[in-house]
Amino acid sequence: VLEFTKEELDGMSDDFLETLEKTESGKYKVTLKYPHYVPIAKKCKVRETRRKMDFAFNNRCADDNTEILAELVKLRKERAGILGFPSHADFATELKMAKNAPTVRDFLHGIEDKVKGRGASDMKLLKDLRKEDTGATVEEPLDSYDLSYYRNLVEEKNYSVG
Repeated sequence: VLEFTKEELDGMSDDFLETLEKTESGKYKVTLKYPHYVPIAKKCKVRETRRKMDFAFNNRCADDNTEILAELVKLRKERAGILGFPSHADFATELKMAKNAPTVRDFLHGIEDKVKGRGASDMKLLKDLRKEDTGATVEEPLDSYDLSYYRNLVEEKNYSVG
């Protein structure tokens, strides 16, 4: 649970704020569950609040799961080898349409070539919006915690969604 002041949650509706528990000092308690995380990522005007939420959300259970994931990767590699496959990816794709990892890789590279231009223009639009909003240069990369916020602004501005 993270705690924020009303100012740190600027941009959030009163209806949303009313759903949050408060601490004795009057701060709002925010969980990392989707009903809290997603609206804050999309609507909160305070970049530092979005950054804190993003970091906490993307690191939840990290300590608990690191060893488990390492063991899972090791076991998947072992199983693939025992069954005669060069990798887990080859094992996992054999029964699917792609049949093997190189086919999947080629397919993904083909898609990448087709969408790269559109992705670059979409990113420029988001960076231009951020520049208007904060004065940041378009050369500065967008952080992960800025993407949902600026995508939402584009939807509200260009498509009357919101």
